[in-house]
Amino acid sequence: MKRKSVAAISVLSAAMALFMTSAFAQDWTCRNNDAEIVCDSDTCTVTPKGDFTPMSLSVGTDGTLSLCAYSGCWSGTATNTFRTPHYFITIGLNLPWSAANGATSDVTATINTKTGIGFVLAGNYAHPMTCDAR
Repeated sequence: MKRKSVAAISVLSAAMALFMTSAFAQDWTCRNNDAEIVCDSDTCTVTPKGDFTPMSLSVGTDGTLSLCAYSGCWSGTATNTFRTPHYFITIGLNLPWSAANGATSDVTATINTKTGIGFVLAGNYAHPMTCDAR
């Protein structure tokens, strides 16, 4: 009886490890289709759907991070990346802007890998996003 229990636990452990690895091995793309939120130290202003151009966020398990808005992107390699069974968190510091004369920005993204809901902070932007695994 003990031998079957050990074998069953080994199979279950291997299956869980495979599931966890595949969940972590996903890259993600996200967009803020419903609202653009810009904040300062006193307040946040929400622009509704149809009155702004959505941003596009791409994060990769290899540390790549890109947040595109209007005429360019903040892109580079994440300074820190954290993965848990239901969250993928990435932080990029001083990411360069791709267009001429653009300022660098810190970009922080959190994605709930179970629900596909994400959130990004960059400069004065604070956006909830919907995300898809690629």
